[in-house]
Amino acid sequence: MESVQPSFLFWPGVTGLLILAIAVGFLLYVFTGSSRLVAGVLFLGLLLLLGLGFMRSAGYNGPPRAPLVELAPPRMPISSAQLGPAANTLLCDVPAKGHRFVYVIDCSASMGQGGPASPLESVKESLKRSVTALQRNHRFQMLAFDRGLGRCFDAASEQLASADNSTVVQAFEWIDGLVADKGADETKRFIAGDALYEALNLQPDVIYFVTDGQVAQPTDSRLELLRKWNTAGRTVLHVIQLVPEVQQASQANAGKTKWLADLANKHRGQFRQVAIADLPREEPRESKQAPPSAAVAATTPAKPPDWVKHPPQPLQRFGDVRRSVATSGPCPDEESCRESLDMALLASAAGYVDQVVEHGAGRKLIDDPAARERILQYLAANVVKELYSEPYDAPDLRIENGVVRHARLEYNEPAANFFRQEWRMVVQEERLLLLAGGVGVFLAFVGTIFAYLKIDTATRGYYSGRLRLTAGAMIIGLIVAAVALFG
Repeated sequence: MESVQPSFLFWPGVTGLLILAIAVGFLLYVFTGSSRLVAGVLFLGLLLLLGLGFMRSAGYNGPPRAPLVELAPPRMPISSAQLGPAANTLLCDVPAKGHRFVYVIDCSASMGQGGPASPLESVKESLKRSVTALQRNHRFQMLAFDRGLGRCFDAASEQLASADNSTVVQAFEWIDGLVADKGADETKRFIAGDALYEALNLQPDVIYFVTDGQVAQPTDSRLELLRKWNTAGRTVLHVIQLVPEVQQASQANAGKTKWLADLANKHRGQFRQVAIADLPREEPRESKQAPPSAAVAATTPAKPPDWVKHPPQPLQRFGDVRRSVATSGPCPDEESCRESLDMALLASAAGYVDQVVEHGAGRKLIDDPAARERILQYLAANVVKELYSEPYDAPDLRIENGVVRHARLEYNEPAANFFRQEWRMVVQEERLLLLAGGVGVFLAFVGTIFAYLKIDTATRGYYSGRLRLTAGAMIIGLIVAAVALFG
């Protein structure tokens, strides 16, 4: 077990004694005027300070203490081995696997024809279900094009967003707000080739391109530039065409849609025509929530794995690895399920930190907002080895079409090192805050003494009584602040 010990200067008792000795000496001077008595109290306080510090240092047999400010090792770029489990998602029955996804959605006027049964409205539920399969260690972006290019997430960052709870909910709201254009001049339209270029520029593993095939076909030269821009075929591009009926569209529009099939083929993807009537529809709900358990059931194995039916003991050791299972518990929707699973993951991590760092460190780590987010990212990428979701109905709990999510966790030595580093960072931040607070209290104390002497000298002792009371009250206030800071 590794314990990060506080340095001598930041031992609360010693620092408090130092401030208390100075404060008592000044109060004696204020009320007695005896400089010898003040010097004696300060001298005794200094001797006591040095004696306690020597005894504490001599009696400490633990590992060498960390320096006051220890620079954390530089964070190296995440390699492919550190990305964690890849996502297995579906969009209109087209499977994809990877860590980085971009959805390109055609919002031209033809996508809005048909009102509630239009291609754009019909595909919204499928888009939500696809995003639901992504986890925190996966990244994604959604682009919509017609007159211009709309982005789901901040365009300034030009990066993919992590699929955490807030971004998934934001994506659902963005999908709900998609509206087809009312009809635009072709010369002002943001053509499909430009949108795909923007998507490839994000360097995803997978692009889903959703259209009805009525968009203007890019030129052959532009399509060739897209193929060259897809460096070494890194990105797989799937093309999904939404049509009224698959057989009819295949016969009537084979020539018009050939470029869509060629586009998918050149980028190692699939081209699929999907009948609008076959797409899943979202049931009306009172509030915007994640899709119900029907989205989970579509990708859930028939039988739960053995680690779900017979989970190990929490943090049970298997050789050099500690294994555990985190469960969200019954949840009414995917949004609350993600939040509950995050809390279960943090609780498991806190227990592990208490074992490999020191008791109580786990709770302190997860209570720090910045450390908590870093821990969740690390858990999703390195500790979570497998996820399993299953539908759940509990009428007695008023949960219908609910979901339960399980995560299989494995903690190894690199995980222990990560948590030790995070603990060092938290301790160092606390030390710097204590240093800043101690310096602030000391400067306030010195300023109070200087102001008292200066004003008393300037007024030739005319307001000595009032000044003593004011200075004494301020000193007592500083003592209370020091006790609150170091106690």
